[in-house]
Amino acid sequence: MNKQKFIDYIISLKAEDFGFYLQSRYKQRTLMSSAFSIITLELIGGLNAIDKNKESSHILFSQDPNTGMFIDPASQELQKHYSDLESNYIHYQTTAFSLSSLDALGTQPEY
Repeated sequence: MNKQKFIDYIISLKAEDFGFYLQSRYKQRTLMSSAFSIITLELIGGLNAIDKNKESSHILFSQDPNTGMFIDPASQELQKHYSDLESNYIHYQTTAFSLSSLDALGTQPEY
């Protein structure tokens, strides 16, 4: 499979307004699926196929100003205290991948 086919496939997962679907068939858009798509595009040299500012804005909108964590709008809010790793592990994962995708887009987190 060549590089352009990879780029085309990832772009086929692009939602009309912002973000990327986990699977285009189900139209389930998550912050992690968007981050994975952006990171993959960076790895294969395909970031020029997306609007970096729009994608950055989408990710930054999900950053919690109190904790600095990235919380997917489709997921539950922070449970108990943010330092409760057992209850909030998904938010820590989402934050890690969101930070990596922002870096790929050349954007800094706000908090």
